[in-house]
Amino acid sequence: MSPVAKNSASEVSTEPLHKVQKEAARVTLLGLALDLFLGAMKIIGGMLFASFALVADGVHSLSDAATDMFVLAIARTAYAPADTGHPYGHGRF
Repeated sequence: MSPVAKNSASEVSTEPLHKVQKEAARVTLLGLALDLFLGAMKIIGGMLFASFALVADGVHSLSDAATDMFVLAIARTAYAPADTGHPYGHGRF
């Protein structure tokens, strides 16, 4: 079954698409929370134990969190419903 199913000639159902969008957002938010937590712990641990490598890895984890925020923003656009300019939806960005 495709993510978007037609009910009639002029009506498009996006119910399954909303489920996919919610699941993608949930997984990305979980990853964001973990990246923020791990990044903070690595930076704190690196400062406590004078490990520049651990601090650098913590900063890298924070950059992963920034990427997660970008993914959330793009996913919102990608899952936007069909409109006159995009009759089949915004599935690709």
